[in-house]
Amino acid sequence: MNSPAQTDPTADRESQAAFARRLGVTRPRVNALVKSGLPIEGGKINVADGLRWVSANIAPRRGGANAASQTEIGRIDLVEARRLKILADTTMVRLQISREARDLVDRRQVGLAMSAFSRLIRDKWINFGNRYGQQIAAVVGVEPVHLMAEIDKAVRLQLDEVATATASLTMPEIFSEPDETRATP
Repeated sequence: MNSPAQTDPTADRESQAAFARRLGVTRPRVNALVKSGLPIEGGKINVADGLRWVSANIAPRRGGANAASQTEIGRIDLVEARRLKILADTTMVRLQISREARDLVDRRQVGLAMSAFSRLIRDKWINFGNRYGQQIAAVVGVEPVHLMAEIDKAVRLQLDEVATATASLTMPEIFSEPDETRATP
């Protein structure tokens, strides 16, 4: 018997061999189904039509786990269950490939990195008046003590406003390429 995990869950039409893999049966069994009326066009089976035909025309096995699952699960047929399993398996494989390719990041790690970066920026701004106040005062020709105090007040006010502001950007806007028609500040 073929493994259903070897099919493309997104295919619209597929060969008899691929449809056999999807159902988890042999190719001769699909050939027998075609002779019994399974719709086929140009040697290919429309997946949706084929699955509907199989569910409408093929009775579940008498006895065994398949028959028990048909009545207990609320008449979910085996073909649909296999299709859903294949879709779930495909999704998991794609996620695993993305994770290994480092296309996905851990939310917790991103949160920790953003917090550390935010603290660094805050600390740099809080120290701005002390670090550059004397230089600016010398250029402008004012008392350094007064200028440094005003810079410190202004920076702290700005940091308070930033801390209480709500973000207006969504994640796709943050990570999208810059729009060349938009003016940059």
